[in-house]
Amino acid sequence: MLATWVICSERIRGMLPTPREQRVAYLLFHCGLQPEDIVRLYPQEVGERQDISRVRRTVIGRLLASGITHAPTGQQVVPEEATD
Repeated sequence: MLATWVICSERIRGMLPTPREQRVAYLLFHCGLQPEDIVRLYPQEVGERQDISRVRRTVIGRLLASGITHAPTGQQVVPEEATD
C-alpha cells in the first residue's frame, strides 16, 4: 500500500512546478492539514491562505482532468462536490 501512495504523491508532485507548491500539496493531502493550519504552522514557508487554496484547486482540477478521483486503494482523493 505504501508503494501506491508513493506513486500517487509522485504524480501530484509532477503536476506542480515549484518545490513550494509541492510542499503545500504534501501538507494538504498527505498530512491532512487545512489551509488555516498550514499558514499558522508554516507562515514563512508557504505564504498566504489564498496561495494554499489555489494549490488545492490546481491539484484537484488536474486530478479531475486526468480522470483520477480515487486512489488505487479505493480511497477518494477528490471531494464528491468537485466531481458534480
